[in-house]
Amino acid sequence: MLNLLRPAMRLRPLTASLDTRFATRSLHMTGVLRQFNNFDPSDELQPRIKKVIDPDNQTAGPFNNKLFKIADEPLYSAPATFQVALAKKSAFTLGLIGTYASYLFFHYPLLPDLGGYLALGLWIPFPLATHYLSPYVAKISRIYRRGEPETLENMTKDETVLIETISLIGRKPMCWIIHLKDLKVVNKRGGWANWEYTNPKTGDQHVFYVSESNGGFKMDRIWGITERNAGIDSGR
Repeated sequence: MLNLLRPAMRLRPLTASLDTRFATRSLHMTGVLRQFNNFDPSDELQPRIKKVIDPDNQTAGPFNNKLFKIADEPLYSAPATFQVALAKKSAFTLGLIGTYASYLFFHYPLLPDLGGYLALGLWIPFPLATHYLSPYVAKISRIYRRGEPETLENMTKDETVLIETISLIGRKPMCWIIHLKDLKVVNKRGGWANWEYTNPKTGDQHVFYVSESNGGFKMDRIWGITERNAGIDSGR
């Protein structure tokens, strides 16, 4: 009888260890996903936004979660964020490979110098990707001031949004605090930029690209505001 029970007794510690292992793995995966989700609605995760650019103050720093609150649902999520980030990373990596290859060509006498100059040409995609892909907006979220009632009057009085773009080499997000009254519709960089922000204090301008086919009715009103700021009346 004891011999029959021994296999079952051996399985119990294995089952317990598997449960612990899966629980640890799921906890680890949750932590990883939270690190990549910069717009988690829970307040304790909002400080994970490392860098926020506030053009009014010309400063960059962590998101002030004590003064502002990010909306639970974003107004806009771009369809090709991963592809744009991958293109930026690939262009930068290609340039690094070209630099190393040119070093080999210039420092080894058996290799022609012409190959070194051609290898440096691998940096060409990087400025092109920077010029055309830097305006790409990954996410737009509304910002509320803490302590103020979320009434229609307060929400439309001085609307502020958090615009998330992709960094220079596609590794992390860059967040901009922008007032909607300072945004307008444009057509620049051959159609690769359709929004323009103008700093009312300094006159500095920064362009963004937002896909007009995404966002649904939530973005229709935002598009209407940016069009009216540009003197366009499309009926939105």
